[in-house]
Amino acid sequence: MISFTSLVPASSRRLAKDEEYIAVQEPEQPEEDALEGPAPEPEPQQANDLFQDLRDRLQCSVCLGFLRQPYVNSCGHVFDLICLFRWFVNAPPMEMDEHLDPLGDPDYIWHRSKTCPYCRAVITTPPAPLFLVDRLLEIIGDEEDDLSTPIVAITPNLWHGVFSQYRPKQAPETATEPEADPEGQGPLEPVEP
Repeated sequence: MISFTSLVPASSRRLAKDEEYIAVQEPEQPEEDALEGPAPEPEPQQANDLFQDLRDRLQCSVCLGFLRQPYVNSCGHVFDLICLFRWFVNAPPMEMDEHLDPLGDPDYIWHRSKTCPYCRAVITTPPAPLFLVDRLLEIIGDEEDDLSTPIVAITPNLWHGVFSQYRPKQAPETATEPEADPEGQGPLEPVEP
């Protein structure tokens, strides 16, 4: 009796076995049409973890609370507006400020150096609001809504008491009495041409 395998050449039998071996070893690739469908929904726990991680990163490094009015220093660190303002006014003086008299100089706050509360880099320009982060915070929200940090009304001259470039311009002093003559002969009168 002749078997079927004896009628098929040996080379063809090896090729068939190789194809079976490859088919078993390589999983089937999904068709391209299947890849174009909607993205799978994230796991609820993964979404919660991601949301919590984002909330943890959106906190002020000074008060450790959820950011309420985010402002960025020139060094790139972000803080609540009220925390930054308090830091600039109450922070300990730096070595370069030792010559200043905090009690005798009414302009002490304007003259002293300001530093970042996080990295201590010298800050020479007022912090800027982060509008994009502020909008993001509105979306995320704070379930506890920490009301212990007040919201500051933003005014155009917000930094006028802290940064010298925002110091109010003083009007030149006007003399109420005519200037005295350097030779002591009495007050000088304006001379008309």
